[in-house]
Amino acid sequence: MFHNFFTNTNSFESLNITLLASMYLTELCFDNQILTMHIKNNGTNKLSLLDELDLLWNETSKVKKLLTSRVASWITDHLYMLNKLELSQVIQDVSQCLMIDKAGPLEGCKLLNYRTCEGFRFFAHYAALQLIIEGSDIADETEIIDEMLIVDTEFILKPIIEHLISSRLMNSTAVRHLLFALHKNANYCSKIYISIYSEDMLQLCLELEIERIKENVPRSFFSIVNDCSQELQSYLVKHLCTCIIDQIQLENFVKENYLIVIVQWMLMKCTRKATTDNFAVNLYKSILQFFDYHGRSAVQKAIVYVVNSIYIDIRSQAERISMQCARGPQMAKKLARLKESLTLQSDTITCLENVISSRNLYSDDVLVVSLLAYGNYLLVLDNLNMEKNVSDELRNALTILSAEASYSNLIAIRAAFCLNFIEYSNITHNTISSWYKHKSDLTAEMKYKILLQQTLYNTKIGFGLMFDNEVIDHLHKYSSDLMNTFINDLFNYLRSTANCNYLYEPAPDYIKIALAISRRKLNEFRDAVRQGKHGEIEFKRELYRCCMNNQNDNKSLVELYAMFAVFTMELVGMLKLLGYASFDNNESFMTLLKVFDRDIIDHVFDLCNTETYAQIANYVLPILEYFVKIQVVSFLEVHERVLTGKYLVNNFKQERGGNQVFHLLLKVSCFAKDFVETPERMLLFERDIEQEFKKVYKDSKRNDTILIF
Repeated sequence: MFHNFFTNTNSFESLNITLLASMYLTELCFDNQILTMHIKNNGTNKLSLLDELDLLWNETSKVKKLLTSRVASWITDHLYMLNKLELSQVIQDVSQCLMIDKAGPLEGCKLLNYRTCEGFRFFAHYAALQLIIEGSDIADETEIIDEMLIVDTEFILKPIIEHLISSRLMNSTAVRHLLFALHKNANYCSKIYISIYSEDMLQLCLELEIERIKENVPRSFFSIVNDCSQELQSYLVKHLCTCIIDQIQLENFVKENYLIVIVQWMLMKCTRKATTDNFAVNLYKSILQFFDYHGRSAVQKAIVYVVNSIYIDIRSQAERISMQCARGPQMAKKLARLKESLTLQSDTITCLENVISSRNLYSDDVLVVSLLAYGNYLLVLDNLNMEKNVSDELRNALTILSAEASYSNLIAIRAAFCLNFIEYSNITHNTISSWYKHKSDLTAEMKYKILLQQTLYNTKIGFGLMFDNEVIDHLHKYSSDLMNTFINDLFNYLRSTANCNYLYEPAPDYIKIALAISRRKLNEFRDAVRQGKHGEIEFKRELYRCCMNNQNDNKSLVELYAMFAVFTMELVGMLKLLGYASFDNNESFMTLLKVFDRDIIDHVFDLCNTETYAQIANYVLPILEYFVKIQVVSFLEVHERVLTGKYLVNNFKQERGGNQVFHLLLKVSCFAKDFVETPERMLLFERDIEQEFKKVYKDSKRNDTILIF
């Protein structure tokens, strides 16, 4: 039809030229679809693209995928033919390939060319990691490492990164930079867990740890190390000995924190295997011998921190077993294992009892944390229905300690808790509260400190929730007397999390308590912060720092920050880490925030040109929607600036990207209520047209019909 029209027309007027151009473009689209479906098989291969790839995968291994040169070559030949779903599947498969064959590096170099292609950058980053493992030199190596950790918001590269760091064949320069880059990226770092098998890698981690402590940077490099070989654990024990006897020259502050990190990490890892591994048991006892080195109370405290966390973990397991298992052989068997693990702690129990009985030989800091750990040990005995064999000497020591100072003194409070735990069984919050309720001389502040300490005997489940509620109710009742004290305690806690230790000192859950009390007494909470000695700006700066370095409480930290009702650059950064959608239904968060700085608005708009798709969809677009709702930005400005952003240019052709932008523009316009997406009424994208064409084409081939345009 196109040929006849072209040959039978003598002159082309403007209308005919337009028609001719449309027909020519249609013909080209048709030819392109034919070529896409038949390339490399001359029309004889009926397999889909993914079926072809599956055959290649099956040629490698039935257990683990191996990236062969044939698979890599197939990817480079077919990548641009894949639709979005197919591309996602290929990326997922390749991310699980921890090894490449001998010819892999050559094909991997070709994949590096995709670094500038936003939709295909994964393959360039994956190839770079594999080439580093193989010891190959890569141009712009450090830039690629920094880039991949920013771009990979869904942590697809996590398996290969872990494999690279754990590999015995190590490019120390690249791994050093990768560890530094991970350390700066708190979100990605929290997802990485590695095992160390080579002495070179262990030495590198130890060197980096010393550098980190010297620079007073939070979060240990050992936070990502999950395990190491028995040989390396023995090496660490010898290494600790050389540190303690001063054969390794370090400043006192650096040495102390360095010893704390290594001792705590080894104790935490050894206790995991202590019930089944004799080597771990002996190693555990060897490490405990460092406790007798009285010159370093900080190391002694670090050891007790771990012991306390072990007891809390055993208590939590016992409560979970009691809740999930019916009484019978299965429950008895699980509880028997916990009892066995507790008996292996006999050396630590003796150590704690010696500290309590020998008041003058240890610092108050060591004594106070030992009392906490011993109290949790007594609760473990109660949970497991084991006998409490406490000597008269220890009882007398606890009695003296409980009476040596006022009820606001931590030593006295924790010693009194221990006496109560010895005296009673089946401990509940009523058992504990009966101890101080008859004390007529208790002030509101004294009781506040007792209630705070009571929360340290919480477990992850069970009756611990009641302990938190008691201190929250007490703060609410006596807020005029206690709010300033609590704000000061909260600020000191936030600042203490910036230290260099691997495991923090046990402390009440100040963030949880602060969130609860701020919801009840918002104005009073904010006034206490603003009028306190640190002020609102410094307080919010600590919230921001903790959020960026802490993956456990960041949602609560963001909400606390938002309580001050001002949208800042720091808050944008916090939302980027967490994801704005998490607060979509939070009324207090959504109604309080105001924007007073035009630079904030421009900064968020600029993110449409610099961020990846996932990050923009996660927090940038919802923030813009919120700006329109509170009327600091007009719909017209959002429409104009979003449409001209790199984000839209790169993603609107894809259904996912187009949907996000369209729905943002729709929500902030006057048409939001008029448009409801249904199966009969939905957005249409280029990919939809392509898929419909393929469907019609396949049907025509099956029915031997001819498509006429």
